[in-house]
Amino acid sequence: MILKLNDDDLTKIHFVARLLKKDLKYDYTHQQLAVKADISESKLRVAFKQVYNNTIHGFVTELRVEKAKEILETTGWSLDTVANHTGFKEPGRLIRTFKKNTGLTPLDWRLRYEDDHDGEDYRYLSFSQNLISSF
Repeated sequence: MILKLNDDDLTKIHFVARLLKKDLKYDYTHQQLAVKADISESKLRVAFKQVYNNTIHGFVTELRVEKAKEILETTGWSLDTVANHTGFKEPGRLIRTFKKNTGLTPLDWRLRYEDDHDGEDYRYLSFSQNLISSF
């Protein structure tokens, strides 16, 4: 089903996407998103898929996996902490979803990233840069 979307519809759909990006830890229902965007649930689901070529759930999953990649590449955080910061309820869910989307476990991703950067310790560099920038 293809919807004819006007500028107001597009604004609402982009608002939902920004909301999802901003708060990865929160599991919004379609109903909550529809209320926040002042749009019907069915129109939200169809229009979102039409605009982003992905379901709302798929969009959130991709965002969470991308954020997990970034954290794995720049920190030495435990999987519990990575899961918590990316909206996964438990590390096991992070591991399964991450592997399904990337073909690697989070640990394998971290090790591959470190190998690709000749053993440079980006976790230390990231920590140091964050520490310095906080002053």
